Amino acid sequence: MRLVVVDDEPPARRAIQIACREHAGVEIVGEASSVAEALPLIEAERPDAVILDVTMPGEEGFHLIRQLEFPLPIIIYTGHANRALEAFEAEAFDFLLKPLDPARFSRILWRLRRSVPRPQPPAEIRGKPESAAPLRVSNHRGYRLLHPDNILAVEAEKDFCRILLTSGEMFFASQSIGRMQEKLMNPPFLRLGRSLIINYRQVDRIEPLDNSRANVRFRQSTASLNIGRAALSVLKRSL
Repeated sequence: MRLVVVDDEPPARRAIQIACREHAGVEIVGEASSVAEALPLIEAERPDAVILDVTMPGEEGFHLIRQLEFPLPIIIYTGHANRALEAFEAEAFDFLLKPLDPARFSRILWRLRRSVPRPQPPAEIRGKPESAAPLRVSNHRGYRLLHPDNILAVEAEKDFCRILLTSGEMFFASQSIGRMQEKLMNPPFLRLGRSLIINYRQVDRIEPLDNSRANVRFRQSTASLNIGRAALSVLKRSL
């Protein structure tokens, strides 16, 4: 997914850059600090979406929406919560407050992925999808080949991660959750937040618990996973 960021504040653009590194397949193809700079950039790059500040030198961000010659999802990115109504009146895709909340940004990207049409290959070259290849995952003992179908979830553990398998085993890997996300295909693997990826096609049922938490049960496995409210909200939208 290709994004353009329009914001006159370098730290704000930097925050988006850093957050995008945690999402495989998300690329910032251009940056601009004003509407005047953004219009030719968007025309040249034809991104999948634009992350747009409201208050900038010259024209306000909302003016860019009115000047676009083709429809494009716009994510308003501002430190002014009182501009939310204007954003939705302008039919913005979503509204993101500064400072950046990585978990909310992840949820917006997930919705965006689902809304952006994916190009299909010509009918004559489409075939039966190939099975995903086993993944080489390293730990302190060496490495292990894990088939994606046998992975239920990946949980962050500082700079490492825990991989929950269909057997119920928890495999500790010496890779970050961001590196694992790059290896796992979406779908079926869905990033639910900063610390969790889940294979949502393996989900059998969700059992509500107290304090806005839930227990996720998986198909063909006795393993289960306890998740919080934010992760639960994202998961429910995918099922």
